Amino acid sequence: MPTVDDLNRALTQLSDHPEALRIKKLIYSLCKNLWENDPTKLESHSLKSLLIELLKTHPNLKRLIIAAHGLVLSLNRQEVYAPLAKYILMTLAPIYNTTPEMVERSIIQTFIEERDKTKEKRTQPCINLMEVLVKDEVYRELQKLPVNAAKFISTAEVATFALNRLPPLYVSSEEGRYYQSQKAEQLKENIHGAVRQGIAAVMRDPLRKSTPLNLGEVDKASTAHNMIMELEEFVREIDGHEGKMSYEELTEKLKTGVNLYENAIKEIDAFFRLHGLTKEKLTVHNLAKTVRQVYRRFLKEEERQPARGRVKDQQSARIQRNLDSQETSIREFIQHDEATEEGGETNFATSIRDWYTF
Repeated sequence: MPTVDDLNRALTQLSDHPEALRIKKLIYSLCKNLWENDPTKLESHSLKSLLIELLKTHPNLKRLIIAAHGLVLSLNRQEVYAPLAKYILMTLAPIYNTTPEMVERSIIQTFIEERDKTKEKRTQPCINLMEVLVKDEVYRELQKLPVNAAKFISTAEVATFALNRLPPLYVSSEEGRYYQSQKAEQLKENIHGAVRQGIAAVMRDPLRKSTPLNLGEVDKASTAHNMIMELEEFVREIDGHEGKMSYEELTEKLKTGVNLYENAIKEIDAFFRLHGLTKEKLTVHNLAKTVRQVYRRFLKEEERQPARGRVKDQQSARIQRNLDSQETSIREFIQHDEATEEGGETNFATSIRDWYTF
């Protein structure tokens, strides 16, 4: 609780200020949440009563600083009222059991925090949650189709068909997302039906001419779907998997494959280093080249030691052709990957992220 002396001292300092009238306007607005220019209404309230009311409505200094900051931003002559608002806060510092220096630091910190909040609000995205739900449903439905049929279906056209027949669910915050998600539960059957209708409509003529929108970017939904189809085929070849796979199952198999690859590379790298076969760290980019170098070294050593027996010319040529073929495949894969990165096209990770998350 402020002492009588602290309150009287603050009243004297505020009343004696050359801009006492503007100071009273600021305090009145902070108390009433209303800007008042009418002298009669301002004179009907003493500065002491306004100050006591101010301390009741803003018992916390931080809260008062935020309120004063917002009030000044709402005024036309900010360059005039900003120093006066700061003077009020400095004058009231003893009443809030603090010092003018601490008030100064708190004002600066509050200004930074409020500026960041304003910037965050301006850049806060607004999305249509229905688009996410429809794309998920399109993927699930296309999983039920044969691979040869699904690859001709434009996911963008199916999604467009469904979205034009469903209500939008716009969200700009996590609270809004939760609320709209609850609402979306009631629309699950509608979403399912609209997507199935969209697939049926597109399947009537999947090869008809369709000129994409000139948006200067790849259709992320279609790209993601095509990538998933190719990855499923890849997993079937290396894993012997048959039938459809869920997104979670496909993800796990790919993670397992990547881990196996990384471990294999580490083992090969350790073996080569142990026997002094290479000093270069093995990567997907130099694996084929390193294996060829090791093989050529092996052939040279065989030529130096006839007693151990040489590899027959026909067998050596066959092995050489196989190595050339493997190196070419790996090089093409690497070049394609690099070309994709240089060309700025959406890679698989980005496509999946755009498809399933925001």
